[in-house]
Amino acid sequence: MLPTFLRGGPVHAPGTHWEYWNQGYAILSEIIRRASGQDYTSYCRNALFRPAGMHSTRFTGDDAPDGMVVAVGRSSHGPPRSALDHPYGSYGFQYRGMGGIVTNVWDLWRWDRALHGEKVLSADARAKLFEPGLGDYALAGSSRRMGTDDSCSPHGGGVRGFCCEMRRYRIKTHSWSSCAIAMISR
Repeated sequence: MLPTFLRGGPVHAPGTHWEYWNQGYAILSEIIRRASGQDYTSYCRNALFRPAGMHSTRFTGDDAPDGMVVAVGRSSHGPPRSALDHPYGSYGFQYRGMGGIVTNVWDLWRWDRALHGEKVLSADARAKLFEPGLGDYALAGSSRRMGTDDSCSPHGGGVRGFCCEMRRYRIKTHSWSSCAIAMISR
């Protein structure tokens, strides 16, 4: 897939332009697979979800956790579908790394708490995750200044029938301390 994704070469010199590009996350999922020796979903489960206590979190195509009801999304662009159904037929490079994680509000809260501590990332790694680059975009999403000491790190996404946004606020203490989550069907 790499030759297809990179066909035509760079449009701008490195470090001079910012553009969101989903295929970069697909490439990252393959780098994770090769560096860790685990497939991408296993690595996420073992290195991120389990340490964070995210026991209900799944990937599209997985079975629902025992005793849990899975949301059904509705859209004008196709029939209703379970959040665990593949929106693109399979969990390949067209979706892997950039989406396909299915979770609930409690596990998102656990993820926020894990990012607040050192369960999944060291303090240095967290600082890099939220450090804004070109276009105020950090590795964890946008990083916007809200005032002299306050900033917000929102990141969201959507796929047919579902959309989600998570916002983390750093308020004066320079500690990422709160989480706001919004999920709606579209």
